[in-house]
Amino acid sequence: MPVRSNRVLALVPAPRAWLAALSLASILPWATGCGAAPSRHHVAVTGDAAVTRPLAIDVDNQHGSVEILVDPGIERPLVKASSPGSTATDRQPDFVSAELLTEGGRGVLRVVASSPDRPEPKYVTLRVTVPSCDGLRIRNAGGPVRAWGVGGAVDVLNDMPGLTGGTSVRFASPMTQPVTIRANHGGIELRVPEGSTGLLRFKTDRGLIRSDTARAAIRGATTNAFEQAASLNGGQNAVTLTAETGEIDFIYGRR
Repeated sequence: MPVRSNRVLALVPAPRAWLAALSLASILPWATGCGAAPSRHHVAVTGDAAVTRPLAIDVDNQHGSVEILVDPGIERPLVKASSPGSTATDRQPDFVSAELLTEGGRGVLRVVASSPDRPEPKYVTLRVTVPSCDGLRIRNAGGPVRAWGVGGAVDVLNDMPGLTGGTSVRFASPMTQPVTIRANHGGIELRVPEGSTGLLRFKTDRGLIRSDTARAAIRGATTNAFEQAASLNGGQNAVTLTAETGEIDFIYGRR
C-alpha cells in the first residue's frame, strides 16, 4: 500500500526511555490506601502534593477510553469516570483512584482505573482536566485516547480497533522532548505547533502514513512503503509513532 506524504521523510536510532525526570514508576492495577470513586462521575483527587506547574500526568486504564484536557483556568485537577450500563451498579466503575504525588521535585497526577475481581473488566471512560500538562504517560486498551493541549515528554500505548484516529495527541507548546506513541490497533494522529523538533520515525505494518511538514526544515529523509524517518528542524529528541494495523497522521504547524 503506498505512502502518501506532503514531504518525503535516514533511519534514526530507536528512542531512549522518555524523560527520566518524570520517574513514573510502574502502576499496580490497584493500590492500597486508595478508595474507589465516590460517585458515578467525580473522582476524589487525594494526596497532599501541591499542584505544580508544570504538572505531569500518568494514567493507567485497564479497559476503556481516556480524554486529557488542559484548562489553565482551573486550580486543581478534575477527574471523572463512568461506565456504560442500564443500572446504577452497571454504570459504577469497579475501581478508580486519582492521587497527586511529588516525584523529582514536581507534581504528578496519577489516575488508575481497573476491575480487580472480574475476568472481563468493565469499560471505563476517564475524563481528566488539568491546569497544565508537561509530561504525559498513558496506558489504555479498548477505546480511544485523546490528549489535547499537552507539552513535555509523551509516552502513550493504546490498543483500540480501527484504522484511524484511535489515538490523538495535540501539543500546545513546541514538541522538543521525546515522544513515543504506539497503537497495537487503531490509528495515530499527532499535531505539533511550529518550532517543534525531533528525530522522526513513523512505522505502520498495514496502513498509510500521511505527514504534513510543509512549514518545517526536513533533513536526512528516507521513506518506503511502511516507514518514514527524518530530522525535523534539526532536533535530537526521538519522536516514534508505531501503528501496527492503523494509519499515521503527523501534522506540523497547523491548528
